Amino acid sequence: MHEELRETAKYNSVIRAIALGATSLNEIATHTMMANATVSSYLANLMELGIVEREFPVTAKPKERAKGSRGLYQLSDNFFRFWYSFVFPYRSELERGDVEGVYERHIKPVLHDFAGKPFEGLCREWMWRESAAGRLPFRARAVGRWWDRQDEIDVMAVDNASDAAIVGEGKFRNAPVDRSVLNLLRDRAARTGIGQRTYLLFSLGGFDQSLVDDAAASQSDVQLVGIDELFHE
Repeated sequence: MHEELRETAKYNSVIRAIALGATSLNEIATHTMMANATVSSYLANLMELGIVEREFPVTAKPKERAKGSRGLYQLSDNFFRFWYSFVFPYRSELERGDVEGVYERHIKPVLHDFAGKPFEGLCREWMWRESAAGRLPFRARAVGRWWDRQDEIDVMAVDNASDAAIVGEGKFRNAPVDRSVLNLLRDRAARTGIGQRTYLLFSLGGFDQSLVDDAAASQSDVQLVGIDELFHE
């Protein structure tokens, strides 16, 4: 940071705001108490360095992507994300040598939740790989997240005409995923405006038997991807 940028304290403030969950331009500006135009300039520099990325819903049109105030910002570098979430706020404790205490109190209880976002990224990479190999219902034009003001979908692929979608949910937890996750995903997918949909569930801890039976049924619109399948070439 010191080598690449001036005003590192202000850049620290911007990165810290994103690490704490401020993802829109207005939220970051409010958190850092800086003007939107100033924050926008800092974000552009951080994106150029590959530390921050701007994300749009996978169904967003080119005009929407061109607007500088649209989209959500997130830390693309997981090292930065970890450091600003768990090291930066507890530096005084760490410098006093209380490494185990910081881990037990501040990191261990939320580590699975923290790892959920990179896991979702792996799921999206899996969809790109399967699309390139011709193993999905269609060749994906775009793979990413989808959200509106109420709901969010972790993984979603759309075809070239945006009239078909593969809608997915990634669960980085030890417990098996049950049918309630699929039902919630179906409800969210209905609000995307895309009528032709199939469903993918990704899970670290496997799936309960009812979901396995659903996926095995003939004409099923559900596919289950466990941790072994996720990394299988």
